[in-house]
Amino acid sequence: MNKTEFPAGLYLRIFPNYIVKYYRWGKGEKQLTEKQLDNLSNLSDNSAKGLLSDKSKKKLKNSINWLLVAAKKKEVYVKEINKKIDFRINFITLTIPPQVSGVVDNSKFKQVLNTWLSYQRKYSKLKNYVWKLEFHKDNRLHIHITTDSFIHYKNVRDSWNRILQRNGLLENHYSKFNNYDPNSTDIHSVQKIRNISGYICKYMAKDAGANENFKGRIWGCNYALSDSHKCQMMIEEDKYWLTMKSIENDKIEQFEVKQGSAEEGNEFWLATIYNFHFSFWRDIIKGDIYNKFVAHISNIRKGIAEPSQVQLSIC
Repeated sequence: MNKTEFPAGLYLRIFPNYIVKYYRWGKGEKQLTEKQLDNLSNLSDNSAKGLLSDKSKKKLKNSINWLLVAAKKKEVYVKEINKKIDFRINFITLTIPPQVSGVVDNSKFKQVLNTWLSYQRKYSKLKNYVWKLEFHKDNRLHIHITTDSFIHYKNVRDSWNRILQRNGLLENHYSKFNNYDPNSTDIHSVQKIRNISGYICKYMAKDAGANENFKGRIWGCNYALSDSHKCQMMIEEDKYWLTMKSIENDKIEQFEVKQGSAEEGNEFWLATIYNFHFSFWRDIIKGDIYNKFVAHISNIRKGIAEPSQVQLSIC
């Protein structure tokens, strides 16, 4: 987006379970930038060593929550049980078995993961997903993936093992077990979990197990779920109350973020954070903010429905 699309003024950054209100300062005004706002309570980013900073955890959780609220419940036919089941979210684990040389390097890891994701985009209509690495002491590498696309467990295992074999990552397994078909995948059901958001966010946001030899990213997602794909809107001055009245109420927690000291006379307002439950989008939040949120979900679904036709999957 070019600079003219974001002039100075009052803005909202919208997320599934909170909203940030902040002022975007004009050119030459020595005040808080958007990047500084994004780093208010941030630690240094140690993700290359298997550790997640506060900022990385926040972005990871936001990506998961966007996936969850955008995911549509659907029926899928399962041949093994000869019936249709309700499906919305799955939780897949792909494993790279131990290698003689130790853990695979970042280049090889990216090659096999990107190949698998490309394969599933083509054959399983994979669109939205979040992945996260987990290292083990025996040099196994787990890749946890949550997505709203149904992928049959046999497809997951067969495609992953083929990719591992083609990249020479099953030779150590073959030397021990005389086959190229390790139990390298798992699909964990989340249907009976009541707080899916809390469960997946807690599991995915835990530290991956520090590994000094791995220098790459330890989590990622598709662009539509990323922080680069912002849900943002400007508040017009003459429509402030009309825009804000559904979130400026006692039911929504508000936290003022300030900088400086009131005693020293240099305190100034940075932002207001509004925290709420996902269900508030259905019951409380209305007007332009709601419409912006729904339009963003439609974007995530890549045009599956017009904004006015979107049905929210509230966690």
